[in-house]
Amino acid sequence: KGLVESCLTHELPMMQIPVRLFFAVEVFFSVIGNASAQVAYYALALGDAGCPVSHEITTQSECQTALAELQRCHVSVWTGSTNSLPMYCSHRPNYCGSHDWQWNKLTIGNIGRSDTVPICKKREVVYYALALGDAGCPVGHEITTFAGCQTALAALGRCHVSAWLGSHPSRPSYCSHNNHNVD
Repeated sequence: KGLVESCLTHELPMMQIPVRLFFAVEVFFSVIGNASAQVAYYALALGDAGCPVSHEITTQSECQTALAELQRCHVSVWTGSTNSLPMYCSHRPNYCGSHDWQWNKLTIGNIGRSDTVPICKKREVVYYALALGDAGCPVGHEITTFAGCQTALAALGRCHVSAWLGSHPSRPSYCSHNNHNVD
């Protein structure tokens, strides 16, 4: 355990760790948090077989929410299991009132259909830094992995070429950053 080279010459090193992050002398760190992910819905092209992995809408109620947000007609649902439709949530443009949206429970071997578009979601993660000296992020906003911390620091434009891993009861939990003399 220990400090690694600083990001900028003659400065205290910045720190990031997955379990607990610490500071060296005084409070020079801000806690980095992950706000609730914002969900953006989108439709693929006619005939596409399905959404990318982790972009699937996996509940019928969220499918209805997505269709409403995309301003797609969704008054007549077909529900069932078939490999001739994308899995989960899909929509048939120009068929309002006639099975204009589908909820397909079959999730293996699905293919696209020329009159149907898969409806997908993408989570847009928003990162933020708390004030210097804050003890930690609110419950549910913690960044608990080293890779996640690196991603957050990069998204916030923070230098993150060195890291310190360890634990200490007087340091912020999870992901934090040494703000001492940093641009």
